[in-house]
Formats: sequence, C-alpha cells, structure tokens
Amino acid sequence: MKRILLLVLVLITFNVNSQCWSKIEAGGGHVLGIKTDGSLWATGILGSGQLGIGFVAAANVATYTQVGTANNWVKITTGDTSSAAIKSDGTLWEWGSVNGSNLPLQRGTATNWKEISGGNNYFIAVKTDGTLWAWGLNSAYNLGDGSSSFRTNPVQIGTDTNWNKVSAGQTSSFAIKTDGTLWSWGQNTYGQLGQGNSNIYRTPTKVGTDTNWATVSAGTGHVALLKTNGTIWSCGSNYSGEAGNGIQYSSSVPTQIGTENNWSSIETGYLHTLAIKTNGTLWSWGFNNQGRLGDGTTTTRFAPVQIGTATNWTQATGGQANSIALSDSSTMSVWGLNGGTFGNGDGTTSNSLVPVTVSCTTLEIPSFSKQSFKIFPNPSRGNINITFENNLEKAKLKVISMLGQTVLEQQNFSGNTFNFNVSNLSKGIYVIEVGDENSVFNAKFVKE
Repeated sequence: MKRILLLVLVLITFNVNSQCWSKIEAGGGHVLGIKTDGSLWATGILGSGQLGIGFVAAANVATYTQVGTANNWVKITTGDTSSAAIKSDGTLWEWGSVNGSNLPLQRGTATNWKEISGGNNYFIAVKTDGTLWAWGLNSAYNLGDGSSSFRTNPVQIGTDTNWNKVSAGQTSSFAIKTDGTLWSWGQNTYGQLGQGNSNIYRTPTKVGTDTNWATVSAGTGHVALLKTNGTIWSCGSNYSGEAGNGIQYSSSVPTQIGTENNWSSIETGYLHTLAIKTNGTLWSWGFNNQGRLGDGTTTTRFAPVQIGTATNWTQATGGQANSIALSDSSTMSVWGLNGGTFGNGDGTTSNSLVPVTVSCTTLEIPSFSKQSFKIFPNPSRGNINITFENNLEKAKLKVISMLGQTVLEQQNFSGNTFNFNVSNLSKGIYVIEVGDENSVFNAKFVKE
C-alpha cells in the first residue's frame, strides 16, 4: 500500500510541476512559451539573439529561461532567427535578426497591435483597426508593398481596414480578412500561394472566391488551411508529404485533406504539419526525420496519422525538426530533434520519437537578475556610471537604440565599475547591455 501511495504522490507532483503553459511557438531552432502567469520563456539556439535573454557565453540554451521580468505577454511569434511578442497593453516587442537586438525592444509607440507572424527575417502584423503592416527582409516581395526593399520600420500594406489574421512563411505571406477571404503574396516556387501558378505576387492577391477561411499557417514551401466548416486544406510543396494529400504531388490551388469536417486547428512545421480535431486528438504528417511527427517512427507520412491516444490536446506547433503541443491541463509535450537546444527544455540531448512532457521545474531565471546592477545618472547628457555587486571578467558592453541598432560597443574590461560617455548620442531611450562569461545585465537609460 505504501508503494502505491508513493507512486500516486509522485505522479501528482509531476503533473502539477508540468502545468504552467498557456501558449507556445516554435521557430527555426528555438521555442517561445508564455506561462499561465503571463511571463515569457525561451529555449534553443541563441544565434542572432532570437531568445531575447541578452548576451550569454554559451552558444545555445538547453533549458527554458525567462525573457525579462514582465508578466503581461499575450501573443508570441517566431521566425527563423527572430522573435516578437505583444503585451496585454497592445504594445509590440521584437528581438533577433530583424532588429539586431538580443533583448526585447518596443516597436514604436503604438498600443493597438493585434496579430503578428514571423517569417525568414521579416514580420507581418495586423492592428486592432484592421490595417496590415510589414517590415524586414523583402527580397521575394514577401512584405506585400510592391517592392523588394528591406524595410527597417513597419510600412502599411494597402489601405484596407478589414484584415484579421496573418501567417508569414519562409518568403511567402498569407492573410485572412474579416469577410473570410484568403489573400497571398511573395515567393511562389511550389504554387504555395494557391493562385494556380508559380508566379511571384508583389501585393496581397485574393485566392479563389471562398469566404469561409478560418486559419492559415505557412510553412517553408507549403501552406495549411482550416475552414469554418471544420475541413482542412493545403497547397504547395509535397515532396515529403507535408501537404498531406495522400500522394506525392504538389498543388497550386487549395486541396482538401481527406473528407472529415471535425478539425479545430492546424499549423505547419518546416516540412511537416500538425492538426487537432474537435475531439482533442492530435494528428501529424510529412517528413519524419528525427521523429518530428511523434508517431514513434521515422517514417514519412503522406496523410494524417494520429499521435497517441490522448483526447485533450489544445495547441500544436512545428519547428524546423521538432514539434511541441499543449494539453488542456497547461502541460507541454515535445518530440523530434533535441540536441539540448530544440525545445525539450530539460537540458538533455536526447531526441524523442513520441511526445515527452516538459516539467516546469526546469525553468531558469536568467543570470542578470542574480546580482545588483546600477546605472547613474539616468537621464544623462554626458558620462554614465555602472556598478556591479561582483567583479566581471573580460566583459563587453553594448548600447542599443530603440530601433535595434548598436550605437556604442566596448569589449574586454574587468572590475565592478565602468563609465562611458554618451554625449555624442542623439536624444532618446537606449538599452545598455553588459555581460561576461557568467552573467548578463541590461537596463534602459535616457539620453537628454
């Protein structure tokens, strides 16, 4: 009897320690998650600063680490090497390769951001007034402004005010309006834009005549779609089964997957797709290297296959070679490529062919919160002083503008005090970041 009670206690404790997630999003090699308390966490490849946790010595982060200290995050998105998130106050924050920052920086002063999606070094977004915006890399006309010019700041796409949802792929973009129509633009090599051809489209162009599109999710060369009647559709590349149409051919127009009408959500990964039915079951199809489908094999699937027998899945997302899903108990499960960097967050390097639960006890607070960091005077017109509780060794300093540009940088200094001159900087708000091999510190200051 004691052994049975002990086992029950262990299972209850493990379950409680796993119930902490409300939203997840997988990128090229990193994952973002919002906890039920509104805090933001990241794990995976550090690379271009896409984790948003500042400078650290290690190349990658194998455990979920908190991004800042705010607890009012409501929406997140991940691109290949960039990330962005919206707070409950409607402000938009961004970090990674697009703005060049490894800490979240606010994008302008607008407080009416509604939806955002990240692609290959670009973002598309919708405001609460129904306007459509885009910025970043634009070499494939994926921003939709008619040009191929890189846009440092958001530019409004057209003048329509009835945009509702957006999805950015590798270099192909999609949006759904409030009237249920589907629109696409950008790269179209595999016919993924659904226009019946492989032509590039420079501005948002309507796809067909249907008015019952509910969800769109863009992958690398394919797109997955959900209609309001519960049917799922796809178009574009299908060389690895990612379109899910049962056979190995691509389609340049939306093609229904199967005949069932009880699907509730759908989302693409790199070369695979995940979907959830109204009965809470989880399904996947496509390329299955490293076990990213989660069916216990590495066999590529050209049609949907059920993952396990659970009936309480609520959200699923696919990364470059892994997958992540949430259940209705706020529990996260991961599978596929891990290597300690791709989303399992427990610090191991083991791949998994089936979903594995991530315990919330593996979460870490970033090291910059572990010791005192003071900056004064603030605001300042000239010199700024920084003091630390402990000595730093071979540290480096960056001053970053609110546009994400590094405007001042110094390396290889040691000690617990440092000062620098900001008299040559323009007036405004800046982020100062200081770190060595063990710690990282960041704070804002105002140049008068």
